[in-house]
Amino acid sequence: MNNPRFPWRGTLTDGKSAGLRTVEVGLEDDAIHMRDASTHAHLGAWLLESVDIESGAGATILRLKVDPAVQLTIESGELAQRIAARRSVFGQLFSHTSIATKLFLLLLVTIGGLLAIWFSAHRFSQQIAHHVPFEWEQKLAEPLVKSYVDRRCIEPGIDEMLKKLSDRLLAGVPLPDGMPREFRVIVVNETAPNAFAFPGGMIAFTRGFIAEAKSAEEVAGVLAHEMQHVIQRHVMASVVRGAMLTVVWSVLIGDYAGMILIDPSLLYTLVTAKFSRDQEAEADRGALAMLDAARISRAGKRDFFARLMAKDIRDLGRWTEMLSTHPADAKRIAMIESGMPTEGLEPALEPVDWLSLRVSCQKASSYERKTQ
Repeated sequence: MNNPRFPWRGTLTDGKSAGLRTVEVGLEDDAIHMRDASTHAHLGAWLLESVDIESGAGATILRLKVDPAVQLTIESGELAQRIAARRSVFGQLFSHTSIATKLFLLLLVTIGGLLAIWFSAHRFSQQIAHHVPFEWEQKLAEPLVKSYVDRRCIEPGIDEMLKKLSDRLLAGVPLPDGMPREFRVIVVNETAPNAFAFPGGMIAFTRGFIAEAKSAEEVAGVLAHEMQHVIQRHVMASVVRGAMLTVVWSVLIGDYAGMILIDPSLLYTLVTAKFSRDQEAEADRGALAMLDAARISRAGKRDFFARLMAKDIRDLGRWTEMLSTHPADAKRIAMIESGMPTEGLEPALEPVDWLSLRVSCQKASSYERKTQ
């Protein structure tokens, strides 16, 4: 009766003599174990990676790679099948593990792979974004930009007033190659206070933000910050990162249609996503330089973030989105106050223009298109 650990019988030749030795053979721990069929003395083991295998006509022939003359012949094709299974990538990894363990290991590998993709996407997306032609960025954003432009405040003079402020902030600021020295700034009919930058150089304030702002300098401070996200290509980096992760996910689930394009709803999610701390700090530094060059007080930017920090818990519901994308803390406020100019400053907007902006864009009719 065959021993369960040595279920096969065969013959072994050392290649140096004509003699054949009858042996019993077992497969264990990714190695072939042999013992003498008569004495049961253990003769040693061959690692699977150290042998070449031939199979056919119901037999398995094993030869040592370092000395092919040493040959083990088994009168069974089953051993060759078992060895082939062990040699497969997943066979080697999971041959002695339970299904639960296999699933757990696969889960760990999947999570590790996704984390690696996420962090590498974050790092490389910024580098890629700096090489994307700005006209491509503008083209990509067209559908989303149009949907917001169609909902902007249309009161006379508002577009010109905001353009004058953005042009003033941009004056003398170095821009990446191909980026025009002109940004479009609009107010959209949304009550939740927020501000966000679009790919291609459009900045949107919500109606709720304008209502909550206490001064034109607050608007200028947030505007400069959002403009810097475009200038530093942070917005485009978010789009690139989202596209990279979308492609990876599409491959994983087999939905190759998702690789073709980024629809406006996904683009909106990417545009309004939270930036990294490094990106926020970079945008802050650039915004302060813009404000100082335009001789606009930093106090508005400081006061805005100070008010965000002081928000009563009952007010946080309306400010959730703004706080998630514009985190406020004492360190950020201290950076704004460091070296803050106090002389030679000029108003961000004339008082009459600021009043007009606040009042005009709070009426629902300010956003209605008149049919001809």
